[in-house]
Amino acid sequence: MFCPHCGNQVPDQTAYCPHCGQSVTSPGSAATPPPAPQAAQPFVAPDNININITGAISEAWRIVSGDLGVFVVCTLIMGVIDSVGILHGSMAAGMHILCINKLVRGRIEIGDFFKGFNFFVPSLIALIITGIFTFIGTLSCIVPGIVLASVYMFVYLFIVDRKMDFWPAIEACHAIGKKAWGQLTLFMLSLVLLQIAGALACLVGLLVTIPMLFAAVTVVYRDLVGFSSKGVD
Repeated sequence: MFCPHCGNQVPDQTAYCPHCGQSVTSPGSAATPPPAPQAAQPFVAPDNININITGAISEAWRIVSGDLGVFVVCTLIMGVIDSVGILHGSMAAGMHILCINKLVRGRIEIGDFFKGFNFFVPSLIALIITGIFTFIGTLSCIVPGIVLASVYMFVYLFIVDRKMDFWPAIEACHAIGKKAWGQLTLFMLSLVLLQIAGALACLVGLLVTIPMLFAAVTVVYRDLVGFSSKGVD
């Protein structure tokens, strides 16, 4: 490229001529605008979904038993704080963060549980919306309510792992639910039976079966979707 004022050759993309100091841009020319940001692509559920219920529960036991003290303490904290309903979403997110970090990093600490509060707003709104949908489904008939509760079991995982906002996370759950609502319902019922077994063990068993529920859901999410990061910080 050549300077239009002195005629000397100048390097490309040069704003001012190093020889005469004049601007080498054409009059009236404008800088090329940056490319417009592309909209996030909607989540696409895998075509062949196969949920291994017994495998997920078995792996959940290995996850929880490997750091039983951390999971029991966090379950107790969750039981105390859960009386404040608006915090349930953050605590559920925190339990999933524990499970993700255990699976990915092999180590966890109690502080990982409180990282769920970093997702307070989307978790709270997701809790409210999915709760409303599930309640409406239960009013029409109990079965639709159970199905919807099963479909939404991954909503907090999409929020903490994929960093989705509440509505994209709900839509991602819908995408999976459309293809595997039957399997998800059977999986949910299996987890309910697990909680009943924990309650029958003088309620102490719930300190193990409750974190196992979150761990089993996290395992199935990993198998269907895959983790997007090396853990949640």
